[in-house]
Amino acid sequence: MAQETNAPMGPAAPPQYYRLNVAKVTWPELRRASANPFVFIMSAPILAFCKLFRLSLFSAEYFPHDITYLPADVNTLGARAERVDHILRSVVGLGFEHFSTFRVPELPYDNVIFALMNREEQAYADIYHVITPMKNIVYTEFVTCLADGGGLTTVNNREAVATESPPLARRQALHGASPEALWQAHRAKLAELAPAAGGVSGPVSVEHYAERFRQAWRRFADFQVQRGAWVPAEQAGKQGQ
Repeated sequence: MAQETNAPMGPAAPPQYYRLNVAKVTWPELRRASANPFVFIMSAPILAFCKLFRLSLFSAEYFPHDITYLPADVNTLGARAERVDHILRSVVGLGFEHFSTFRVPELPYDNVIFALMNREEQAYADIYHVITPMKNIVYTEFVTCLADGGGLTTVNNREAVATESPPLARRQALHGASPEALWQAHRAKLAELAPAAGGVSGPVSVEHYAERFRQAWRRFADFQVQRGAWVPAEQAGKQGQ
C-alpha cells in the first residue's frame, strides 16, 4: 500500500453546516440511493407521507458548505487495504500518478481519498474508502474538467451519484465496473461531450486538484441549498423542535 500522505491544503474549517430535508428528496434520487429494493420499499412510505403533508424531516448528518484536507492514515483501511491497493495499482497502470492520500474531516462519515492524475490525458482519479454506520465501501471515479466550467465524472458506484447535481456537473455511473472498464467508458463519454463544451480544461496539477475539488463541493452545496434539499443547521434545528 502506498504511504503517500501529503494532502492538498485547504482554508480554516468553515462554520456553515446544513442538514438534509428528506422531504425534498426526489423519487429518482431515492431509487438511485437505495442499495436494494427492500430499502426503497421501507423508505418510500416515509417520503410519500412527508411530501403529501409538506412536512420537513431532517437527517441526522450535517453537511459542510466548504471542506478542508488533512493527511489520512491508511492503517484505518483494515480489511479493505488489499482491495484498495489492488485498485490503486490498476489505476496507476492506466497512466495515473498517485500524489496524495487525504481525508475530509467535515464530512459526516469516515473517509480516506487517494488522489491521482494523468498529465497526458488531463484527468484526475479518486479512490474513496467510506465508512458509514451502515456501510464500508470502496469506489473509484475519473474526473475531467471541461472548458465550459463543468466537467465529467465517471464512477463505479451508483449511490455516489444518487443526489442531483448542478447541470454542468455531468456524471455517469457504471456500478461495479473495473478501473479499466470505467476509464474506457469515461474516455468514450468525454469524446462525445468535449467538442460542445469547448474542449478539455487543463493542465492538471496538485494545486489545481485541490481547488477543483473544493469548488466542485461548494457548487454542489449551493445547488442543494437552492433547491431546498439542504437547510442551514440552525434553521433545521428550530424546525425540528
